[in-house]
Amino acid sequence: MRKKSVLPTAAAAVAAAGVALFGGGPATAATSQQPGATPAAAAAHTVHTTGTDAAAAGYGGQCGSGYKPYRSGAVGDFGTVYLTHNDTKRKSCVVTVRKKSGAPVWMSASITPRVGARDQQPVVDSGHYRSYAGPVYVHGVCVDFTGVIEDEHYSEEAAGCDS
Repeated sequence: MRKKSVLPTAAAAVAAAGVALFGGGPATAATSQQPGATPAAAAAHTVHTTGTDAAAAGYGGQCGSGYKPYRSGAVGDFGTVYLTHNDTKRKSCVVTVRKKSGAPVWMSASITPRVGARDQQPVVDSGHYRSYAGPVYVHGVCVDFTGVIEDEHYSEEAAGCDS
């Protein structure tokens, strides 16, 4: 099921999507640095800037080698959230990409695995970024995912669960 709505704040958008934010950047194995970020966030994220329109250019490979786009959704007029899969690793990845890089804005990428009836915790990368939020990874292909840019968000539940 796909959902799109415009909410008054990015925090409200993330809360409406049922995503808990974790401070200090993404819960991924990769670490790098984003200029102008807080020390905790700077230790966990890199700014990758391009002058191209991300929606026109499509997925830019931010999740790494072997990850192929599976689903995507418009995050208002600001950009696109991409769900990708790596069949070899049996992992899924989400990245939220702005249409055009610029001054840092609030962004978030989150992914939650759907495994049995157990409650699963989302993996989230959020902060003020110039180009994209994420990547965030989970094992498996049946997931919920959300992308937020400023006060717009896109969420999809049970993506990949029917394949």
